[in-house]
Amino acid sequence: VRDADSDRTLLAVPRVFARSVTVGAGGTFIGAAFAGLEQPKATVARDATGLLRWPAWLSVPGDERTAGCISLAGVEVFDGTLQIEDDAVTPGVELELRDITAAALRKPGRGAAPTEINIEARIGAAGTVSLDARLGQAAGQHPDWFTLTTRNLELPPLSPYFRRAFGRDIMAGVGAATLQQERHDGTLRFDNHVSIVGLILGDPTRDTGGDEPPLDVALALATDAEDRTELVVQGSTNDSSAITI
Repeated sequence: VRDADSDRTLLAVPRVFARSVTVGAGGTFIGAAFAGLEQPKATVARDATGLLRWPAWLSVPGDERTAGCISLAGVEVFDGTLQIEDDAVTPGVELELRDITAAALRKPGRGAAPTEINIEARIGAAGTVSLDARLGQAAGQHPDWFTLTTRNLELPPLSPYFRRAFGRDIMAGVGAATLQQERHDGTLRFDNHVSIVGLILGDPTRDTGGDEPPLDVALALATDAEDRTELVVQGSTNDSSAITI
């Protein structure tokens, strides 16, 4: 699958297998009960303007595309690789997820069927990432629920995001996190737990007025004698007074 503007390869799959394949008149639609992708290599890239490019070749619930799409009831991925490139931050970020195993299954029901997704992957020297999610009927909206878990994640590669938010680079640190979100009638409820060991920040990139930066004070309060920083953020998006940190 290639990007229409740059002709860059966004997805390459050396082996694909499928069951119960149907092809519409003129080849404008392909359907299958199940498909498997072996050793796929995909790229998700965001340029300096914020434009996101990714292999959007599968129809999803609520997708309005009508020409030349592929519709699948279930997909499994084996031994995949995902390259993430983000030039919307400075310096740009490059991450690689490897040894990816994933499964997506549309659940039976009336109307557009929701999709349940499970993804397991490795990142960095010893990091792991897992995602469980349920995508609702309307494309482009938040999932009905998701749980994202990371372990042994090296933080310096994510430093550009931290610098943009807080004006500090991450010089060292290994993190673990469990991020949970659930949607109820338009309300997003979240329960996020983050743990960091050995966090070292660089000097501030902007003036703090001579006082000790509030970020340093907050981190000192959240860090124990074993140099472990624990943060918990809970609440809902429609009631800021109920958010606790």
